[in-house]
Amino acid sequence: MEDRAQLEIELESLLDYHFSDHNLLEELLQAAGSSVSDPAVHGDRHGNKRLALLGDSVLSTVLLEQWYESGQSTGKSSNNPDGNRLLKTHASNNVLSSRAEELKLDRYIIKNPVHHGSVPEGTLSSMVEAILGAVWIDSKRNPDEVLHVMKEMKLY
Repeated sequence: MEDRAQLEIELESLLDYHFSDHNLLEELLQAAGSSVSDPAVHGDRHGNKRLALLGDSVLSTVLLEQWYESGQSTGKSSNNPDGNRLLKTHASNNVLSSRAEELKLDRYIIKNPVHHGSVPEGTLSSMVEAILGAVWIDSKRNPDEVLHVMKEMKLY
């Protein structure tokens, strides 16, 4: 098993973002239930779920702000997607879990032992959302930092 500290450094490099608050980085890496199922894991029993809930909202806000600032209409054409279509295209759980798989984010997460080594899609999408929630808090709620990380993860 790779050293946890080294994996955290690699993840920060992948995101092109350095966390000032190391506790946020540790929290975002923790799958829900991992601290309950594994006594060696310390942390909230909900793992990264709180950050993921926040990150889901931040993702939507940043995407919709970009859409709004572009001046695109609310019309529903393939050349001019409305805000709802933008969210479906960039923020659905399927899209997020696919990006997580492509980025091999499963190697960074502290897994819940009940998953027997594999990481479910829902856990992967939650990790992506948790990353964005953690960046939001760590960056003092800076949408430009979140957008930068989203671009590094090819979410936008």
